Amino acid sequence: MKYLTTLIVTILLLSGLPRAFAQVTQYVAAKDEIFNQTGTAAPSPDATAPWRVDTVVAVNAQSDLSNNPTVTAPSGGTGATPLTLTYNAGSGQYRNRVNFADRASLDAAYPDGTYVMHMVSPVFGTKNVNLTINPASYTFPTDIPKLSNTTWSGGMLQLDPTVSNTLNWNAFSQLSGNDYVIFDLFGQNVSISQSGTLTSFTLNANTLVPGQTYSGDIDFIHVTTFDTTSVSGATGQAGYDVFTHFTIQAVPEPSTWMLLSLGVFGLCAVARRRAPST
Repeated sequence: MKYLTTLIVTILLLSGLPRAFAQVTQYVAAKDEIFNQTGTAAPSPDATAPWRVDTVVAVNAQSDLSNNPTVTAPSGGTGATPLTLTYNAGSGQYRNRVNFADRASLDAAYPDGTYVMHMVSPVFGTKNVNLTINPASYTFPTDIPKLSNTTWSGGMLQLDPTVSNTLNWNAFSQLSGNDYVIFDLFGQNVSISQSGTLTSFTLNANTLVPGQTYSGDIDFIHVTTFDTTSVSGATGQAGYDVFTHFTIQAVPEPSTWMLLSLGVFGLCAVARRRAPST
């Protein structure tokens, strides 16, 4: 019986090896257009870096790759190539972003075409994977993500964290192939994606901390390369992304603030009563 139990456990562990020990989970080469939403008006282009080329390799640990991955851009561009991706412990990704003031400068530096992702792993060895950014039926989505929630102040969406809140945005109408939508809320580790039809996300009551601010974004992504075979356990993508960044301020309703204040006052009063007299 002892040996049978050991055998079963071993089989179960081995059956999970491909997923649990995949060195790379995702690799991406994309061109991005970035907007900011600060109120009910249409999102505006990011003032500092409205365009960029973005290359990413997501790993389980920095040591899953033997050295920094690189991306070689198509010939004919004026931008530096290959691009070297550096590791960020906070995101668990190797990444390189190059910012541009306009679309023409982006395309001149890094034209559409095939980007070659070079990765070396102590497990899978050397991989040179082609990620083609090409127009296909269209290039950047013309749909710009926009929250339809209406309570804004100081450039931030105001939400009462003591109740459930649903964030709503416009539909991604240009869907084709493997296009999809991502909703991210940083600081809460919320990141969900859906194949193009995602138009809302609900934050349960007490998910946010009163008085805190949170940044997030909604992405409409047009995929021109979708690769699940070149690197075992990983998905490779290339294409065009449109991001809208926003900030949430968690502000309870005045009545809630009053109750919280009374609670703190009450605790202080109890503490004073229990304190030894001198």
